[in-house]
Amino acid sequence: MDELTCPNCSGKMEQTEKTTFSGRDMREYKCSNCGRTEIIDCGIATWQAMSDANEHKM
Repeated sequence: MDELTCPNCSGKMEQTEKTTFSGRDMREYKCSNCGRTEIIDCGIATWQAMSDANEHKM
């Protein structure tokens, strides 16, 4: 999901940032037309899932 449609003006929203430091895959999108930003939680970060799986093996 690299591109979205802006709910405000139907313009093209492009991903401007991706962070996973909190253990969640958070992505920020910005509309190239009106400037609106959206932050979307895409679920658990891959590194967090791997870390959790390793803890349960021990």
